[in-house]
Amino acid sequence: MAGLRQRRLAGQDTRLAGAGLALYHDRQTRHFQHERLIHLLVTLFFGGLLLATMAAWAVLALTPADPDATIWVSRGLGLACLVIALLEGFYLRHYYQLENGVQRLYGFDQDLAELSGDLVGTTDTLGPPQE
Repeated sequence: MAGLRQRRLAGQDTRLAGAGLALYHDRQTRHFQHERLIHLLVTLFFGGLLLATMAAWAVLALTPADPDATIWVSRGLGLACLVIALLEGFYLRHYYQLENGVQRLYGFDQDLAELSGDLVGTTDTLGPPQE
């Protein structure tokens, strides 16, 4: 993008090069949006799995039963809760970074649209198409 900006400052026509780059960037942004959706679904799945495991552990702890018979199941559920909570923490961190990266791509998309002189590469669908 810096090369396009330098060409524009030098008075050269950057519309064609900028439009091609904007189309490529738009395609890559769509791939990131798909990746973001998949990671959101995985994050929600692991969150639900964590809640279900915690609920099973709580029910087992509150159910009157022979402690000797349920001690290993209780320990296993506790360990499963710990592992799933750790995985969920890593998934949330990764999803946060992915979301911030996609938001930065939207800013680049607007810069490319300005440099190319048209709105070919914008992913903004809120307004009417501009010519």
